[in-house]
Amino acid sequence: MWRFILVSFAFLGWSFYELSGGADYEPRINSIQARAKLDDLRPKARPADPQRADERRIAAASVGADEPDPATGNSVARSLSDLSDLPGLASAQAGDAMVTLASARASGESDVIAAVAHNIATRSVVTPLQQDLRVVAGNRVNMRAGPGTQYDRIARLERGQQVAVLRAPGNGWLKLRVVDTGRVGWMAETLVAAAN
Repeated sequence: MWRFILVSFAFLGWSFYELSGGADYEPRINSIQARAKLDDLRPKARPADPQRADERRIAAASVGADEPDPATGNSVARSLSDLSDLPGLASAQAGDAMVTLASARASGESDVIAAVAHNIATRSVVTPLQQDLRVVAGNRVNMRAGPGTQYDRIARLERGQQVAVLRAPGNGWLKLRVVDTGRVGWMAETLVAAAN
């Protein structure tokens, strides 16, 4: 009898393995396994391409034609204008700063130009959006994928975590973004309180 039990368990294990996809198994999109992989993912900044950044900086700052380099006689593209052309330079109150700019030449030489930093009062045309910031009022609160308990839990928040309200449709649920992690989800309106 015990041999029959061992053989039947082996057969059931092999059947489950094959029916679940075998070696080609991948978890479904809304399964617990797929969400567990996504819980630890954080947005990462794209690495900056230094060559493209230099090209943009040179294109934005270049003023005019190439000037001959007195040391070598070759032409060098300057990326700062003559400082005497800058408006308000006489009234600048800040100290001098040395600025090194890479030239456009392949030899890697650089020009050292003294630049004067100055403060210019500007008015902001665009006012920043006022965020509705709140804090979690419950001890351990589930953040869900949609406005209702029938939606899956995507995160668990602790008391005092700060959240920004993205949308309040008026049905007792709020669409929130966690300030610390940037995760977006839904939570019952009664589980958050105004941040003081």
